[in-house]
Amino acid sequence: MNSSEVNFEALKDLTNAIENSEKTSEVLSWMEEISQPSFGLIDSLILTFLDEMDKNLKDSNTILRALTKLFEFIPHVILPQLKSNAKFPFALTKYLTSTKLQDLEGGGFLLLVEIFSAQGFKDVANESFIRALLDSLAFIQDEKIYLSIINILMGVSQESPNIENDPVLNASSSHANQRFFSEYIVHALNKATTQQIIKILNFLIRVFAFQEIKMAGNQFFYTNDFKVLCDVIYRDVGNTNDEKTREKGLECLMMILKTKQYQKEGYRKKEFAELLEELTQEDVSQESKNIAQKILNSKLI
Repeated sequence: MNSSEVNFEALKDLTNAIENSEKTSEVLSWMEEISQPSFGLIDSLILTFLDEMDKNLKDSNTILRALTKLFEFIPHVILPQLKSNAKFPFALTKYLTSTKLQDLEGGGFLLLVEIFSAQGFKDVANESFIRALLDSLAFIQDEKIYLSIINILMGVSQESPNIENDPVLNASSSHANQRFFSEYIVHALNKATTQQIIKILNFLIRVFAFQEIKMAGNQFFYTNDFKVLCDVIYRDVGNTNDEKTREKGLECLMMILKTKQYQKEGYRKKEFAELLEELTQEDVSQESKNIAQKILNSKLI
């Protein structure tokens, strides 16, 4: 057995020990000690994970589970190293796009969510990457993970300057899991904090613009999800204390009202009209008043 084989066997023994560890003070101290950047363990695990992917998926999954366990137990030590490793975005992307769905470890999505930035993934966020995330939506049960995947897909979409060529909207509009994607977007908006709402509203504006340009009258949202979306927009526009949120919500409402889907359904039409009338008279920003009046003048409602 040569030295590289000895090192690999030692690394396998270590990953097995990590994977089988219970969360005790002694284990946490041990993990912190072996995971210090000066020891190079995390970089070695990432390199081996990438190298073994094409040779032995079982070993790759073991390494991924060990990385996930380390991250869950000592995130303050592990996360900075994952984010600073230039190979890790490529390694995770390759894993997610080349591994069968039934063989994927959930930890891969967890770590992807934690290290993702649109800038850091710009060279690997290709069509295969987007489709792998869309593929995953049908079987991921963890709310935190699937909402984070929606957030990743929105981030990739926003990097596209041209809505017509938006890789996320083009892929999702024809994907078998498009129903899950649209449903989870609405769920994300419903659960969003004030800081997250505007990002989601901006994405929805892109969705409706894309629908008008590229979907030839087809609907991005199923009827029930569309009605829930209208409910959430009505709530947020009427109840928010943040004027930027209200203004963006009104911009999104304008896009919704333009759709053939809304014109056919006319969902909460009277309530929306009353809300818009109230906003033109209430103590809200001038921009909110202007958009509300513009919608009323458009005769869309």
